[in-house]
Amino acid sequence: MVSLESITQFFVNNGTLRLSQRKTLAALVWALLYEPLLGIAKMGRHLAMAKQTTAKHCIKRVDRFLGNLRINIEVAQGDLIRTMIGTASRIFLTFDWTEPNDRIYQILTVNLRAHGRAIPLAWSTISENGSR
Repeated sequence: MVSLESITQFFVNNGTLRLSQRKTLAALVWALLYEPLLGIAKMGRHLAMAKQTTAKHCIKRVDRFLGNLRINIEVAQGDLIRTMIGTASRIFLTFDWTEPNDRIYQILTVNLRAHGRAIPLAWSTISENGSR
C-alpha cells in the first residue's frame, strides 16, 4: 500500500497550488485510492482514521476543499501532466467509454498516457436518456 506520507511528499515537491491545497489534494488522492466510494463524508471518515483525528474535522476539510472556487483545476492538472510526462519519449491520448455498475450513467474520457499510467484530460458524463 502507498502511504499517505509518500503521496503527500510527492504533492509537496510537485505543483504550483498553495502548499496547504497540495497537502489536502494529496490526502484526497490517498483516501480515494483506498476508499472507492466518492462521498464527501466517506472520504472524510477514511482520512480521519489515517490522521487519527476526528471525522467531523476531516469531512469539513474535504467539503471545503471541493467547494473552494479559488482552486484552479487546470493549474493542478497541468502540474500533474508536466510531472507525468517528465522524460517520456512517447505519450499517447486514449479514449475510454465506461459504463459504471449503476447502468444509469456512461462516462467518456480522454486520457494522457505516459510511463504506463494515464490521467484524464477531459470527461463527460451522460445519463441513459442522453442528458449530461
